[in-house]
Amino acid sequence: MPILSAIGLEKGLSWLNNRLLKLKQNFRIIIIALIIILIFIATFYNYGYQRKGTELYHLIDNQDYQALQFLKTQEQGLVIAPLNPAVAVQILANKQVYAQFWPADEIKNAEVKNFYISDCNEQLKFIQNKSIKYVYSGFKINCKFLKQIYSQNKYIYKII
Repeated sequence: MPILSAIGLEKGLSWLNNRLLKLKQNFRIIIIALIIILIFIATFYNYGYQRKGTELYHLIDNQDYQALQFLKTQEQGLVIAPLNPAVAVQILANKQVYAQFWPADEIKNAEVKNFYISDCNEQLKFIQNKSIKYVYSGFKINCKFLKQIYSQNKYIYKII
């Protein structure tokens, strides 16, 4: 594409130069130079500017990364985690995750969202039905069946 654009620009300027033959040589050069300058300004105007809403999307932050590195040192087991950090659980912690943001399984994703807003009894039933061994959370969960094994701004619990 850049080659074709350059050829098109050269042909366009050549055509314009032929149309401006009636004018003096100096005036033609000034007009063509202005057109080239305008092309460069249009090409590089806002070059590198990133519009709001198009930023890189970060699923985890440094605190998540540290927590997942800790989780990696634990024995194998199924993990339930909020959908965004769940994407990184399998990669960074080498653990199987119950549901994740991508690829999406709407039923499992709804169950995960519901898990974090449920009371302890509902959470225990869910954990027992799905054989979950670890709970990853961004907030403290106070349930008797959860043993806190990590707590540095992110929380990891092991099922007792």
